[in-house]
Amino acid sequence: MTRNLQLITLAAAVTAALSANATAQGSFLDLGTVNPPNSPELDWSRAWDISDDGRTVVGSATYGTIYQGVGSQFRWHTTTGLIDLGAINGADYARAHRVTPDGNVILGTLTYSWAASEEPSIWDSSSGLQRLEQQSSFLDETYSVAISADGNRVFLNRFEGIAMYQTRSTGAYVSIQPPAGIDRIYLKACDDSGTVAVGLAENITGLVREACIWRDGIGATVLPITGLGDFSKARDISPDGSLVLGETLTSTTGVNTFWLHEVATGTTTPIGTTAANRVPLRMSADGGVVLYQDGVIWTPATGDTDLESLLAAAGGTPTSGATQIRATAVSPNGQSFAGYFLTSFGQYHAFV
Repeated sequence: MTRNLQLITLAAAVTAALSANATAQGSFLDLGTVNPPNSPELDWSRAWDISDDGRTVVGSATYGTIYQGVGSQFRWHTTTGLIDLGAINGADYARAHRVTPDGNVILGTLTYSWAASEEPSIWDSSSGLQRLEQQSSFLDETYSVAISADGNRVFLNRFEGIAMYQTRSTGAYVSIQPPAGIDRIYLKACDDSGTVAVGLAENITGLVREACIWRDGIGATVLPITGLGDFSKARDISPDGSLVLGETLTSTTGVNTFWLHEVATGTTTPIGTTAANRVPLRMSADGGVVLYQDGVIWTPATGDTDLESLLAAAGGTPTSGATQIRATAVSPNGQSFAGYFLTSFGQYHAFV
């Protein structure tokens, strides 16, 4: 069976499952904010990741007055509701943007606006929110991007184009070199094992920008994305490391082509094009659901659609007055989403 048939089969299965379980699946839950809802403060929340079972959501919350806001990380679970994880070490903003499949370890970033700097953070139930173990030569102006399923390997980038990973059990850091002949590497996502990661490799001049893949024991290489344009980026990778989501820009026309790439066969399947400033964010495990930053959701069966349409097909409706609905994370089975929306009070709220 070809990849296209697999994708269509998956999308049909997802649609059937949603329709058959409208009560359980066709729901839209406003996760609320850290402060009481509809208060005059800046009570915003945005979700950035979801656990495999859809029962844990992580993100960022902003609260305070219009003159002085504070940002913190949050964790929401079906049994606890929204819990403020806070911000530490003098950070005035904190964002939780990755969670392990079981929902037990959270990867985030601490931002210090007064110092114009960032550093990675880690949270688990036993230790709480902490700065990632420091190695000063690496963690100056560093941000976290991905974490393995067991929470032991964390991938990070420095702003000048240096990538690395840390093994948390030992505290050891390993630098990741860009592909041969290329100056910089920025990783974006890793598989569950933490032995495969994808991202962007580019030269300082900006004239070379290639989607790349790093494999433990092999190193970083350019993904063979050909015939689609000039500049490519890899954005996400499946849990088993077999499928990569990315985009390729044609510089002369400004058109972006979005694609799914099978690592084993080297086959690249285009899934859409647009001249708009659209960025692919995440995908389900088999590539049957793809999220874009502008709220568009792609499936082989529907093409470009949105969460409202998928929810309606499953017998559900968004919160009354919800607009600008943006899904930022999807579970591996493509049936649970997390993100944020604009309320009728003009505040962003996280949803699942």
